Amino acid sequence: MVPIDDPVKRFGPCECMKMFGLKELWDHRNVPPMFDRMRFKAFKVEMYAEGENRELASFALGVGRKIIGLYNELITTFNGRGVYFYSKEKGSGKSMLAAIIVNELVLRGIRAKFVGMAELLQQIRDGFDPESSVSSASIIETAKAIPVLVLDDIGAERLTDWVEDVVYQILDYRLTHKKFTIFTSNELPVGLGYSERVKSRIDRMGMVVLMPEEEVRLKLSMRDDDRMREFFGGVK
Repeated sequence: MVPIDDPVKRFGPCECMKMFGLKELWDHRNVPPMFDRMRFKAFKVEMYAEGENRELASFALGVGRKIIGLYNELITTFNGRGVYFYSKEKGSGKSMLAAIIVNELVLRGIRAKFVGMAELLQQIRDGFDPESSVSSASIIETAKAIPVLVLDDIGAERLTDWVEDVVYQILDYRLTHKKFTIFTSNELPVGLGYSERVKSRIDRMGMVVLMPEEEVRLKLSMRDDDRMREFFGGVK
């Protein structure tokens, strides 16, 4: 029997417990260090060329913001259907925006994880090693069950029958259990090398969101060059 003066039962979790839970979520996001602290304000629409590219960037940012602001309604209304950020151009901001969405969700107490496809598959392979601290089965189960999963750069991995089976297993579970998935890719779903059974699930799991066909990574690098020159006492 719980004592009547038990503060957790009477008043709910204390702030320290909430912060501990949030830290646990934050520590397991797996967001790359490059995007670790980024929030929506870091996604600069004005970095893109005026016209169609800037319009696409603005729409994609709006999609990200609505995922955060209307998360529960989105999951309920569309049965867990997510988004598929697509651009043929590398460095167009797809991964950055997906990572920001993970950060924003976690800060609101929603469990989310960012993982590159090649990284995920390598982790599963490594898990077969008897000396591995994490088993392949547990990695797959996490990928299947986590409420929000970013699969970054899908289509860049080398396909084998084993890869096909693993990806199918993860996606089929997420689709049937209404788990929200975000994909980023340089290929449209129809152009992926997977079988139709996998591609049809990806089609069902994510609305395609076009990203600008423009590399902004180089612009960001040039901006950082200017900042570093100023830091070292040089001229821009």
